Amino acid sequence: MFTSHLWIEGHDYQARASARRLGLGRQFYTLKGERVEFGPNKGTPRDRSILRVPLSDHVDYERHMRQVEARLGQLMTFLSSERQRYGDGVSIHLSVGMTVGDERYFVRSFCASPALMSVLVALGIHLSINAYPCSDQTERKHLKWSDGIGRMPGLGK
Repeated sequence: MFTSHLWIEGHDYQARASARRLGLGRQFYTLKGERVEFGPNKGTPRDRSILRVPLSDHVDYERHMRQVEARLGQLMTFLSSERQRYGDGVSIHLSVGMTVGDERYFVRSFCASPALMSVLVALGIHLSINAYPCSDQTERKHLKWSDGIGRMPGLGK
């Protein structure tokens, strides 16, 4: 499984207004001053506002990356305006997550196209790649050999 999101955050960032411009609901942003709900900082007021923009969730790597690139293309005007409006006052991250850890997918690879890298560089977008343990039996059942690295001799059935 692959999942990708854009995270836009900053101390003076107007995440609510940006979410509205994109038609995203309340679950997609957190405001500065709101209390952290879980984790080691639970109860601590947030020091910045954050907007999470979903790009793609897919089991097939190639489809996933096509959706990410298409969605980024749709968001170019928005991202350019956010960068103009806030300059270095916001950071923008493309977060790519993937599951690893079962007998078929103990290793995953990520390969960004030159077009994707050009967009990231042009807009000053950071790239983070995250691996998550594959522990859900249902998810494992839906993963395909065509997803990720493909079938390698001697690895699984």
